[in-house]
Amino acid sequence: MIAELESTLTKPKLTSALERLDLLPSGLLARYRLVTTLVKPKSATPVSRDPDDDKVIACAIAARADFIVTGDDDLLVLKQHEGIEIIRVAQALAALAI
Repeated sequence: MIAELESTLTKPKLTSALERLDLLPSGLLARYRLVTTLVKPKSATPVSRDPDDDKVIACAIAARADFIVTGDDDLLVLKQHEGIEIIRVAQALAALAI
């Protein structure tokens, strides 16, 4: 999943937005690694209508996450799975009172 994040952060559309904020993908990824804990999920059980999203759910379960924060409609349509809420960024920020 970290490799996928790295790939996403280096997409031209996102890198230009990051540059406007004086941020580099490598710096964001380094900060991300500092605040995350790697987990080894069990095999992903088919849950989502997009099989690629099942690994996100599996990682959230392994991490005992409270939320999955996403803009992915294939995940959002689930609303929750095994007690883990699946929410948008705005909802996460509101929940964290930021």
